[in-house]
Amino acid sequence: MNQRFVIIDIETTGNTPKKGDRIIQLAAVVVENEQVVEAFQSLVRPDKQIPEFIEELTGINDELVKNAPTFKDIAPTVWNLLHDSVFVAHNALFDLTFLNHEMEKVGYPSFNGNVIDTVELAKITYPTLPSYKLIDLAAQFGFQHDRPHQADSDALVTAQLFIEFYQKLNRLPLVTIKQLKKFAKYLKSDLWLLFETIDENRILSNDNTYKVIRGIALKNNEKNSLSEKKEAISTSIGDQKHLVLKKAIPNYRHRKGQLEMMNVIERALHHQQHAVIEAGTGVGKTIAYLLPAANFALQTGEKIVISTHTVQLQTQLMEKEVQWLNEFLPLRVHVLKGKTYYIDLFKFEQTLTELDTTYDHILAKMQILVWLTETETGDVDELSLSSGGKLFWNRIKHYGWEKAKQRNEWKEHDFYLRALKKAENAHIIVTNHAFLLQNSLKGTMPPFKYVIIDEAHHLPKVASHFFGEQISYAFVKYHLGLLGSYEQQQLLRRFEDVVEKYGFQPTKHPFEVVQLVQNLSQEVDEFFTIIGNWMRRSWKVGKGKLRIQLHDWESETWKTAKLIAERIIFMMNELEEDLNERLALLEGVKTNLSDGDYLVFNEGTVYLEECQRLKEQLTYFFTRTGSSFIQWAEGDERALPNSIQLNWQPLYVEEKMYDLFFAEKLSVIMTSATLTVNRSFNFFLSQLGVSEREIAYKKIIPSPFSYKENARLIVPNDVPSVRDVSMEEYCTTIASQLIGIAQATKGRMLILFTSYDMLKKTYELMKDSQLLDQYVLLAQGVSGGSAQRLTKLFRSFDKAILFGTSTFWEGIDIPGEDLSCLCIVRLPFSPPDEPFHEAMCERVQQEGKNSFYYYSLPEAVIRFKQGFGRLLRHETDRGVVIVFDQRIVQTKYGETFLASIPQVPVYEQSIAETISFIHQWL
Repeated sequence: MNQRFVIIDIETTGNTPKKGDRIIQLAAVVVENEQVVEAFQSLVRPDKQIPEFIEELTGINDELVKNAPTFKDIAPTVWNLLHDSVFVAHNALFDLTFLNHEMEKVGYPSFNGNVIDTVELAKITYPTLPSYKLIDLAAQFGFQHDRPHQADSDALVTAQLFIEFYQKLNRLPLVTIKQLKKFAKYLKSDLWLLFETIDENRILSNDNTYKVIRGIALKNNEKNSLSEKKEAISTSIGDQKHLVLKKAIPNYRHRKGQLEMMNVIERALHHQQHAVIEAGTGVGKTIAYLLPAANFALQTGEKIVISTHTVQLQTQLMEKEVQWLNEFLPLRVHVLKGKTYYIDLFKFEQTLTELDTTYDHILAKMQILVWLTETETGDVDELSLSSGGKLFWNRIKHYGWEKAKQRNEWKEHDFYLRALKKAENAHIIVTNHAFLLQNSLKGTMPPFKYVIIDEAHHLPKVASHFFGEQISYAFVKYHLGLLGSYEQQQLLRRFEDVVEKYGFQPTKHPFEVVQLVQNLSQEVDEFFTIIGNWMRRSWKVGKGKLRIQLHDWESETWKTAKLIAERIIFMMNELEEDLNERLALLEGVKTNLSDGDYLVFNEGTVYLEECQRLKEQLTYFFTRTGSSFIQWAEGDERALPNSIQLNWQPLYVEEKMYDLFFAEKLSVIMTSATLTVNRSFNFFLSQLGVSEREIAYKKIIPSPFSYKENARLIVPNDVPSVRDVSMEEYCTTIASQLIGIAQATKGRMLILFTSYDMLKKTYELMKDSQLLDQYVLLAQGVSGGSAQRLTKLFRSFDKAILFGTSTFWEGIDIPGEDLSCLCIVRLPFSPPDEPFHEAMCERVQQEGKNSFYYYSLPEAVIRFKQGFGRLLRHETDRGVVIVFDQRIVQTKYGETFLASIPQVPVYEQSIAETISFIHQWL
C-alpha cells in the first residue's frame, strides 16, 4: 500500500449543499503503509442555525460551533491533506460532493483525484455481512466507536475499517484478486488501485486453504471436522440430563420443564408415537428436542428431520444450539434447502466471460468470487446481495443436475450435490416447513420416519400457502423482460447468436419473436389494468386484499379478464413453439456446444419451463373457482398495476397433511410456545386433520418465569370502544394515552397493532404532538428496515418506542430492561372481510358450527399469546402489559384470552391510575 490515503468524514446541517446546507464538523485521518500516520479534526461554524434533529444525531449544537473556524479558515489545511492523496470515505459521494461545494465556494479547486468508497469495498471484501452501516461495521470488527455521527470518531473508525478491508484483500488467493481486478474498472469508486497494488506485490501462499478450479478459487472443504473420539451419550441418561446440558451449554441453568419435555420426546421417539408439546417462554425447547433427538439418532441409526418455520431459524439453530452439542457429541447435523438456494458453479463461470457491465451484476460477481473462497455451503442466504444482485443470482442458481452439461468439470465440486450427500449421512437434517412439504410431494430428501416440527403453529397456514399458487404483475413483466429486445445483450440475443453460430435458420425471424413478446407484454398490461380498475372500485381504503367471490366471475370485468388471459395463454403457446424450435435445433448438436453456448441452451430450457408454469398458474386461477378454493387479489392503489398479486389457496388441506405426516411417519413431534386455546390442542390439531385421540403425548409445559411476581396486565377503563367512534377519534385517544405511558416508562415500550393504518395514524399523532421529542419513535413500514433491524435499533437507544404489526407479534426478542411495557391496542381478531379468514368462517358455518367460537376466537387467542410472550424473555425480566381493548374483561369470550396466558394479576383502571401505577411499580 504505497499510496497515501486520506479518510474524510463530515457532519452537516442537512443533505443538500445546493440548498444551503453547510459543514459543521470535518475530520481527516491519513493512512500510509497500513498505518494511521496523521489526523485532523475541527468543528466548523456554518453561519446558520443547526436543525434540532441534527443536534440530536450528532450532539453538535449552535453553542459548540459559535467560536469555531469557518470552512474558509480550514480550507488550506484540507487542501494540503488531500494533495496527491486518495480520497476515502464511507458513502464517498456524499462527503466528496459536500467538500467540493465548500472548496469551490472559498476559491479552491474541486478534488479530482482517485476516490475509494469503503461501503463498496466492504461489500466486496465481506460479502456476507448483514449491514454495511458504519456503526454496525465497527461493532462487527470490534473497533471502538463511542461517538457515532461525530466526524472525528467516524473518520477514525472508517480508517481502521479501510485497513482491515485492505488486509483482507491481501489474504485472498491471487487468482481471485486477478478476477476482481478485471471487474473493478466498472465500479463506482477507484478500487482498482488496491487490486493493482496487491497484484503486483503478491507473495503466494503454499497452504491448502483454497483449491483453484477452472480459474476460480474455492475454499478447500475436504477436511472432516467431526472428531471420531467423541462418544454417544448413554442410552439411559435419566437424571443426568442436567449434567450433560451443563457441560454443553455456557451459563446453563437447571430447568424442570426442559427436562420434562426431553422425557416426553424420548418416549415418543422410542415408542414410535406422535406428540404435541406447548412449551412456554423460557423452557428452552430447542435444546429440549435437540438432545433427545441426537441421542435417539446416534443409538438407533435412524434419521430425524427437524423443521423450523423459516430459513433464518434454520441458520440460528445451526449457529447456536447445534454448535454446543457438537462440542461433545459425534453428531452430523446438516441444513437442507431447495436446490435454487445453491450456486451453479458452471453457470457462474460462464457469466464471468460475458460483456455485462451492469453495476449490480458486476458487484454481485465480485462478492461471489470472494464468498467462494470462504463458503462451505454455496447457500445464497449467506450473501448480502442488492436487489439487482438477486436478479443476477436468478441466472446462476441451481436447477439440478438433470439439466447440466454431461461433461461438466464442476460436478465433483458442486455444493448442491455435497448438500444432498451430507444429508444422506446426517443424523439430523434441519429444514423449513415449506421444503418439508415439498419433500413430502417430490422426495427431495433422504427417507426418514421421524420428524420434529418447531414453531408448529405456523404449519397449517404454510400448508395452505404451499398447496396454493400466486401470480404477480411484477414477476410476469420481469419474466418477459428477461428475453430483451434483439439489440440488447439479453437471453433472446444470446439465444439467436448461438443458433446462427451453428448455421441454423428457425422458421420465424428473431424480430418477429420480439414483436410477439411486445404484444404479449401489452396483453399482460391490459389484463392487470382491468383487475386494477376492479380493485379501485372495490377497495374501502385503497389497498389490501379483495376476495373474488363466485358471483364476481359472472361480472363483465372478470369475463373480460378471462378472455384476455386466454389470449395471453395462446400467445405464450406461440412463444413456446418459437423457442422450442430453436432448442430442438440445438439439441442435435448439444454435445458439441461450447460451455458458454451450453449455458444459453440451459437458460432457454429453464425459461420455457417458467413459461409453462405461468400458463398453468393463469389456467388454475380461472378454473379453480369452486367452494374448495379461496381466491383473492391484493395490491396498493398507489402502485397499480405493479403491486397486483393474484392468489388462490385450497380451503381443505387436512387430508393431505394427515396422509403426508401422521399416516406415513412413525413419530411426529410438534412443539411451539403457542399451540393451545384454553389449555386445549383441539383447534391446532383439527387444522392438520388429526384428532387428539391419535396423539399419544399431549403436554403443556408452563413458562418457568414468575408472571405473578414480575408482570401485570392492565386494561384501561376510560378508552372508547373502536366500534363506537371513528378510527381517527379512536387513534387520537389512544395516542394521547400512549404518550403518558411512554413518559412514565421512559420509552422501552412496544406497541402492537392489528392494522397498519391504525399504526401509521397513531405514530403520526404521537410524533406530531412534540411531547416525545426526546424519544426515538420506530414504526414498522414507516421507519424502514426489517423487523430485526428495527428491533436492534430499538435496543440501541435509551428512550425508544417501537410500533409494530404482523411480524412483530412473534419472533422478536427484546430481553431485559430494553422492554418494560407492552401495549396491545386491539385484540388480534382477523378482519371479517380478510379473504382467507372469511372463507374459513363460511366453511365452518357450512359444517354446522359457530364460526366465531370454532375459528375466529381460537385464531385470535393464539395470536394474542404470541404478542403477550414478547414481554418477559428472561426470568429476571419485569414489565407491564396494557390491553386497550376492554372486550378482554367485559365479554364472556374475553375469559378465553386470559385463561390461555400465564396467570398474571389483572387490573381495570383509568389511564391516570395506570400511569401512577407504572411510576411506582417500574
